[in-house]
Amino acid sequence: MMGSRKFVYVFISMYLGTYVNGQSNQLNEWNEIDTHQGDEKDICTGYTPYCTAEMQQEMSATEQAGFERTIIEKISSVQGTLRRGYEEFDDFIDELLETASADLSSMFTKVYGYMYKEKLASIYGDLFDGWMEYNQGNYVDLGLQAHDMFYSQFGALIELLFPQYDIDDDFLQCSWAFIPESYRKSQSELQKDIKQSFGATKAYQKGLAVAVNVLDVQQLRTSTECRNELMKMSTCDECKGLMPVEPCHGYCLNVIGDCLADFVALDNEWNVFIEKMVALSDRMSTQYNLQSLVQTVAIRISDSIMNLQEELTRIFWESSTHSCGTPEFREKRDVAVNFKTTIQNGIPRSTRSNGKSKNLDMILSRVDRHLEKTAHLWELLPLEMCEEISPGTVNEVTGDCWDGENVVGHWDGTVGHVTGETSNVIIKNLQEKLKETTNIISDALRGVDFTLPDSDDEDEGNWYAESGSGSGSGMGDWY
Repeated sequence: MMGSRKFVYVFISMYLGTYVNGQSNQLNEWNEIDTHQGDEKDICTGYTPYCTAEMQQEMSATEQAGFERTIIEKISSVQGTLRRGYEEFDDFIDELLETASADLSSMFTKVYGYMYKEKLASIYGDLFDGWMEYNQGNYVDLGLQAHDMFYSQFGALIELLFPQYDIDDDFLQCSWAFIPESYRKSQSELQKDIKQSFGATKAYQKGLAVAVNVLDVQQLRTSTECRNELMKMSTCDECKGLMPVEPCHGYCLNVIGDCLADFVALDNEWNVFIEKMVALSDRMSTQYNLQSLVQTVAIRISDSIMNLQEELTRIFWESSTHSCGTPEFREKRDVAVNFKTTIQNGIPRSTRSNGKSKNLDMILSRVDRHLEKTAHLWELLPLEMCEEISPGTVNEVTGDCWDGENVVGHWDGTVGHVTGETSNVIIKNLQEKLKETTNIISDALRGVDFTLPDSDDEDEGNWYAESGSGSGSGMGDWY
């Protein structure tokens, strides 16, 4: 913005004529120039012999454009950094699920062979398909899906052990009551871990998407009042014929604070939102760790099979003897499967994390670092701007400064306090969006079910009629 000082000199020179090719102009005739011609109104107060009202309006528009450009560049840099974090996190989860699904299929094919291909592959395929659907933002009842997986697995194992019988749904539903407690425990624990880990992951993704959209200021437009105050602060001293001096720091804070008052109103909701996001990230590195869940799900499923195989014969005969009835014999019988096998090698090497590969903790830590840097982003924005506009008057020590009307030796005004309240409908909507998302994150932190809004994609919350890409001039520092 201080570059507009040069603009003033050039503008005045072009308008009135200065030294050209060594020839003197007639600058001593300022008092003969009508600075109030036309319908334009003065922005500067008092006597302004060096700028007509029309010139003031044009310079005001230039100040406005420079101010808006500076704000957009600052916020878009932050937005670009978080957008990159969102994309890296999202890509990592997609790859994690695809890799885990392929590893489970490969491992179970080697261990269980025919049993897996004929009876179990589609069951676990449905499980991972549901996870991927959920990760893409579609509604999936994860708890019910996990229950169905254990139930279908139980049915498949009964059919494999007793191929001579025609096992129908009625028999399976009845015999389900006889399964051992260890199998029920495996199911309930995996159900809980799935819901909590996937819920936390989806809430975190939602939070990053909302953060990116709240930071979309590509179509920022300041008010006419702000534009005029920027003009008074930046160029009216020169219009009065005074030597240019920096604006008084307190005066600058008042002007910029008023210009950004609506944005500053976001600060409270933004800070609470950031705090909850960081807390959720911490939980996702430990208790709700999705990477740990999907990389060990094959072992947990295999353990449940091993726990159940010892009881299958008892379950079948108790069910048949007591209340379920004996299934009918099949005309064509398959060979019974021998379950005496276990997974010997544990988690496949391809799913193990090493120091050189990406893992969830590394990504979360990186995103957290950048999220935490944005705390009080909106509140501190006027201060950051004024430290650039008037660096020499920050401490209000000695030296002259400009107070909007006069050059003073010391600014004795009062720095106004931005209330954090706004009547701007757009900002109010953003506040509500932040509150809504914070509530979702809070539910995920507690491990309880939550419902995402109907429209749950990355573009939700774009709050300008014609939003830009939001990428700004760069992606910011990431690594």
